Amino acid sequence: MSQKNKILNLALLLLFIFNNSHAQNVWLRLKFDGFEEDFNGITLKVIDLKIYEGKGFQVIEAIALPCSDTIIAFTIPEPTRAEIKLFKNDSVLSYCPTFILSKDTFDVSFAYGARSAYVMGGENDYYYNNQILPFELPAIIVNDKGFRQRIAHERYAISFPDNLMLQFKYKEYERNVLNLVRQMPGNYYLVTKLLDEANNISFETLDTAMRIMDSSVLHTIAGKRLQAFVANGKWLLHKPDLSNVFVQDASGKRSSIQAVMDTSRFTFVDFWASWCVPCRAFNKELSDRLDSIDASKLGIVSISIDEDEARWQKAVVADKIIWQNYLDPSKAGFSGVLAALFGIQFIPQSFLFDKEGKIVELNVPMERLLQLGGR
Repeated sequence: MSQKNKILNLALLLLFIFNNSHAQNVWLRLKFDGFEEDFNGITLKVIDLKIYEGKGFQVIEAIALPCSDTIIAFTIPEPTRAEIKLFKNDSVLSYCPTFILSKDTFDVSFAYGARSAYVMGGENDYYYNNQILPFELPAIIVNDKGFRQRIAHERYAISFPDNLMLQFKYKEYERNVLNLVRQMPGNYYLVTKLLDEANNISFETLDTAMRIMDSSVLHTIAGKRLQAFVANGKWLLHKPDLSNVFVQDASGKRSSIQAVMDTSRFTFVDFWASWCVPCRAFNKELSDRLDSIDASKLGIVSISIDEDEARWQKAVVADKIIWQNYLDPSKAGFSGVLAALFGIQFIPQSFLFDKEGKIVELNVPMERLLQLGGR
């Protein structure tokens, strides 16, 4: 038996032992094609993307490669989405795009001159083959102009009583999602995909999915965020008490969201950030068309999830925001208090409150604002 195979067998034996521990022990078997044993200055980095933590990426492991075929081992606290990058000095030589990193053994293959590497093992074969379907909403629903309004009114159990075809397609979509969860209740990728698509799925279906899922995936950061998204979403379905939910103005003064909303009119609440390109474009369009909106009919409140207060204030000036605008005081991006409370998974994201303080529409387009507040 070759020395390389002995090392591999030992690695797999240790992996079997480590499977009984609480640590997420990861083994990467690296394969290189065409590198001709020249590894001077080559470094490999394994990077946790921290997609659901809002903290930016973190390098988990960085090693200088000693030989052409190498097995490396490290631990992670829980499954995550990660990348692998191969550096030649300070330049990226090759990389593996997002893959699922969990307690498992993975084969990573690099080919000299190829920009992309490949990862096999764990959940990755399934991940690469199912990044879109069956989680993509059918086109007939996406193109339905009333879907976003309906999902705001009927967020717990969504129905289309006036259109049997839409009703059939949407129920089929949710059944397909639940069937996948039943087939793989411990699949980390599925819980991340449910979180990514949570704005398109009824709370009833998400509740059912979470009852089916293994506790191991629900205890991950993605699983906890999914549970919080549903819990907060149910709270928002009714007339939420926003008297203890605060925003901060440019002077540093804090006010409750309830206090800044005028119950004599509809209120449009828009979440954005200085670094979000479509958010900035919307701000500028709204500024240009503000004269067409009657303030007695429609109130406008912008809330930034920026982590850098100075960047927020600079963007407010640049975009000519003269309507009510505030900052989430927690200054923690998607991990902030308001983002968690309102289930903000992406920006721009907006809510329309009626005069009673109930959310009646989601992600309201400019045309709808002009209709509601038209002079």
